[in-house]
Amino acid sequence: MLKYLHVVIFLLLIPRFYGQFADDFTDGDFTTGNLWAGDDAKFIVNGSGELQLSAPSETSDAYLAIACPAIENAEWEFFVRMDFNPSSSNYTQIFLVSDSDDLRNDLNGYFVYIGGTTDEISLYRQTGNTRTRIIQGVAGSVNTSPVNVRIRVTRDIAGNWELFRDTSLTGVFLSEGSVFDDAHLYSSFFGVYCDYTATRSEHFYFDDFIVTGQPYTDLIAPEFVSLTVTSQNTIDLLFNEALDEISVESNAGYTVNNAVGSPISVELDPVNNALIHLTFATDFIDGAMHELVVSGIADPAGNVITPFAEEFFFYIANEPSWGDVRINEVMADESPSVGQPVTEYVELLNTTAKTFDLTGWKICNDNSCGTIQSVLLLPHSYLLVTPTGALDSFPGKPIINATSFPGLKNSADEIFLWDATETILIDNMIYSLATYQDSEKSDGGYSLELINPLLPCSGSTNWTASASVSGGTPGEQNSVYTTTPDSTPPAIESAFAESENKVRITFTELMDSVDLVNLGLTIAPLVALDSIKVEQRYSYVMDIYLSEPLVPSVIYSLELMAVEDCSGNITDLSTVFVLPSLPFEGDVVINEILFNPLTGGSDYIELLNVSDKTFDLKYWQMANYTDTISGFKLISEVPFLFSPGQYLVLTKDSLQVKQAYPAHGFGTFIYCDLPAYSNGEGSALLLDDSGGIIDRVDYLEDWHFRLLDDKKGKSLERISSSGKSNDASNWQTASETIGFGTPGLKNSQNFEANADGGFSVEPKVFSPDNDGFEDFVMLVYDLPEPGMVGSIHMYDENGRKVRTLVNNHYFDQRGELKWDGLNEDEQKCPTGRYIVVFEVYSPTGTAQNISARKVVVVASRL
Repeated sequence: MLKYLHVVIFLLLIPRFYGQFADDFTDGDFTTGNLWAGDDAKFIVNGSGELQLSAPSETSDAYLAIACPAIENAEWEFFVRMDFNPSSSNYTQIFLVSDSDDLRNDLNGYFVYIGGTTDEISLYRQTGNTRTRIIQGVAGSVNTSPVNVRIRVTRDIAGNWELFRDTSLTGVFLSEGSVFDDAHLYSSFFGVYCDYTATRSEHFYFDDFIVTGQPYTDLIAPEFVSLTVTSQNTIDLLFNEALDEISVESNAGYTVNNAVGSPISVELDPVNNALIHLTFATDFIDGAMHELVVSGIADPAGNVITPFAEEFFFYIANEPSWGDVRINEVMADESPSVGQPVTEYVELLNTTAKTFDLTGWKICNDNSCGTIQSVLLLPHSYLLVTPTGALDSFPGKPIINATSFPGLKNSADEIFLWDATETILIDNMIYSLATYQDSEKSDGGYSLELINPLLPCSGSTNWTASASVSGGTPGEQNSVYTTTPDSTPPAIESAFAESENKVRITFTELMDSVDLVNLGLTIAPLVALDSIKVEQRYSYVMDIYLSEPLVPSVIYSLELMAVEDCSGNITDLSTVFVLPSLPFEGDVVINEILFNPLTGGSDYIELLNVSDKTFDLKYWQMANYTDTISGFKLISEVPFLFSPGQYLVLTKDSLQVKQAYPAHGFGTFIYCDLPAYSNGEGSALLLDDSGGIIDRVDYLEDWHFRLLDDKKGKSLERISSSGKSNDASNWQTASETIGFGTPGLKNSQNFEANADGGFSVEPKVFSPDNDGFEDFVMLVYDLPEPGMVGSIHMYDENGRKVRTLVNNHYFDQRGELKWDGLNEDEQKCPTGRYIVVFEVYSPTGTAQNISARKVVVVASRL
């Protein structure tokens, strides 16, 4: 193209300041003189003295770069021609500033963008691979074919940029905008970049490059960025800018305390001149804090750093073994708080002189695993592991969060500590409410603390509730800490038949699987043994597999010989186990109900196993009924055997119930947050683990003894365990003499009929005063066939009817009805003899009518 005379004259007159360059390609070359480099084979200098893209006909990109440090008080001017209308697939970028000669990849700098979907000329900042537009040119300014434009960009020493264009080539430049930006202060290269499709691979032209200005004037000393320990005797130091090699390797001073001294080798990284490699003759001390003192380092401009000291901790990454790190304290039930933050936590204790990197370690239960974030656990130190939102709850404590921290169960759980690969089990503990060894503290707010952390195989006997008045000692030595040796032999905590061929034994402390699998054992009645298996090297649990099936509800005896724990304590152990049977409706009955407790008290439900079978109450539930079955409450999350004839009391406050009802059974209570039961009438349902209804009682307040003025705090007792659950005649208020409730004991109001045909009354004399002794009379019938219809009336000695108990009643074949000694006005009948008239007939005429009269006596207490 035609060259401009004033440009040539200018180039002849200006001095060659460092940082400036100009190239109009009149020499016909771009690889000598001004040395452009990059994709050389894709560019030529054409016959018009222009730098032209001359690439193969394919979709690709190409670039050339030339050394150019100008950035302060700089001006860049150049000519660009594209013989097409640019687009997002065909455009050019002129890099004014770059710290890399590879314009295709990550760099730090600024470039002019010409083209794109909006056909504009804009200025961009690039940091790594992130590009940010800082001046947006007028859209459509290069929406022509061809494009001919001169570009001028200026930057002052402060960092103020302005972008100009001359699309008419008249020498009159229009401003596209200005901006302040000092993100990048250094430049090493200037260059051109073309992005093109196959049809545009020869249609980019560049000419008349003029760059003036100076390099960045560096008056600021380098700043220290980071120290990295790369081995047991090497350190890397990183600064924020390139450094002077002589000052780094010859003049600077480096000293490490703890008798390590000065390095024997100092090297400035050949690729990253801001990075120093130090090598020492003496190894750093494992598990110790060190201090490096540095002085004398300068940048290429001669700016010398202020001497500084940097501390660093050195440790040798140790692979953990069993018991090296202990689960030392657990807050599983944080509410109600007695002083600790209302959050779950697990405290770890490093029992060794080693340092462990806990990054990625896992805290698990049978629900999920939480992953510990990056942290070092120093020798003999504590660390709290908490849910993510609890990091600020323990100010001043050593703490780290675990993502997806597993929710710990209040009543019973097992916690595992694994390494990051989940191949090394480091510790685990199992707990239940009994582990607290304090029924009040097990209700919440107190942590469980390990008593002796130096016993890696200890079990539940080595745990107890915190003795601290604040409910725990997170991050500190436990309040119950002791180093007393283990002299207690292991014991069996539970034995449970999980299937007809598998029995699980749980010990009170962790056992070595090597010893367990070689144990001698016997089972009676004799069952053939298949194998013994233990999941981990150290475990609370041993599984016994049998080669023949167990019989449900049969009690088996198990003998284990010479059982040895990790401390060398040896003992023989024995226990019993049962394979639970499947339940049927009526096998377990609701035997007593307190649905209207004393003020501040709790409801309770008493269950009675009336069968000859043993059941597992795991996942059984209590519920109520309105329009549908609802209010489901779990009885037990863990195996819980319920034996024939056994009583079980369900309540959420066993302590209050025991205090309110002195006549209660011991060892018969279990925590259960019962459904809401109405004081007037309601339904109590017992469901098995499959949701089947085992028993249901639709109670009424009217089932209570009618002469009671206040029914609050009085339980209803089932009279006959074999009687109907929804028959009012089978329920009576618990005896006043016994305290209006017998949770966990045989009911104070009980009667089992012995009908042997016909009609009878038992007892013959009764006193309806609710004292628990013959408070009612049971009218027992045994009929020839079911479905007979009839009535029962009571008459006094003068033949006056005082009560119709039932009229036109549809009778079962066998059963009983209760008379509470009250007349039709619900008043107690006077003392004396009464005649009970029983009359039934068969509606079909298939059975003989029955008419019977019995005498009973209503008595009074003397």
